[in-house]
Amino acid sequence: MRPDLQHRTPTEALAGAHLRTLPWSHAWLDQALDPRLAQELSRSFDDIPLTPCAQHEGDKTYRMATHPVTVDDPHSWPGGPWPELLDTLTSPSYREQMTRLTGIRLAEARLSVNLWEYASGDWLSPHVDKAEKIVTQILYLSDGWTPADGGELLILDGPDADRPTAAHTPVLGSSAVLVRSDASWHAVRSPAPTAPRRRSVTVTFLR
Repeated sequence: MRPDLQHRTPTEALAGAHLRTLPWSHAWLDQALDPRLAQELSRSFDDIPLTPCAQHEGDKTYRMATHPVTVDDPHSWPGGPWPELLDTLTSPSYREQMTRLTGIRLAEARLSVNLWEYASGDWLSPHVDKAEKIVTQILYLSDGWTPADGGELLILDGPDADRPTAAHTPVLGSSAVLVRSDASWHAVRSPAPTAPRRRSVTVTFLR
């Protein structure tokens, strides 16, 4: 394990991130979490009640499972390793660092945190996020994930998922930052039949 990655927090990782502007503003972080914490968070998914959700018609279709976190009620947070992560994500320093990266003032923005899990065959079709979203960070928590497992986050310049400008493999501890705009098309490829569960936590700043 690289010494500089031990005890890394998402706030520290954001400090070293660079925002890409094409085809729209986003960032990719190869390692945004302490590997130990990332593994513990991944394993803990088995103890968290997830609710299946699906939409098969309309402009945005998907199938996955989710669990919302009530950020302003720490007593309701999942146990085990989760308070260590959630303390960071709800801290002023995390919010300030996200502002520095994106150039968007987030001091008054609402915060939403959700856990997500994709099984084999699940998907998220090409879409642009709702206008109430400002910035989203996705932290990937799939232990042992490899490129052969599919499930890439697709960065698109339009609604065609067959022509991504980037395809990011959601390996354990990696992360994406997505700045919402009318052009911020993205999607998630289905995990391969033999893939493990594709697990992540999203942190979204809302208007």
